[in-house]
Amino acid sequence: MRVTHAFINNIPDEQAAIDAGEVVPTNWNADHVIESVDADRTYYVATTGSDSNDGLTALTPFLTIQHAMNIIRGLVIETSCQTIIVSVAAGTYDEYVIAQSSGTWPSSFSGVQIVAAGTVIIKPTANPPVGIFAVVTCQGPVVVSLTGLDLDPSSVPGG
Repeated sequence: MRVTHAFINNIPDEQAAIDAGEVVPTNWNADHVIESVDADRTYYVATTGSDSNDGLTALTPFLTIQHAMNIIRGLVIETSCQTIIVSVAAGTYDEYVIAQSSGTWPSSFSGVQIVAAGTVIIKPTANPPVGIFAVVTCQGPVVVSLTGLDLDPSSVPGG
């Protein structure tokens, strides 16, 4: 299934999500802030990457889309930043993607764009985390646009 559209969800209870075993970043500081961003930014993901990379160039990509989403969740988005892009290199990604908002995003922020740079298939092979019923899920006040990604929900119950 090729998708090109936005997901919007509003599940504000972060503690309930944590209690349900849903994915949350593990690298937040005490204030749940990794960094303040005052300009548009692109993160890169590739099947040859590493989640210990900074993800800021095509030469230092993250391995997983989820890691990019975890990093983005911890950002404080300033009003001068309009968009965060996750550029995903060609390949098949065995993962679920869960987008969550930190609640620190201004109304001027248009959201996160996950964009395929080639043929990208997201095909999780494991059973989904508790409470997850889609290959890509949004939790909290977050807008995520998907462009050019093929989602394979065959391992999702009812998928």
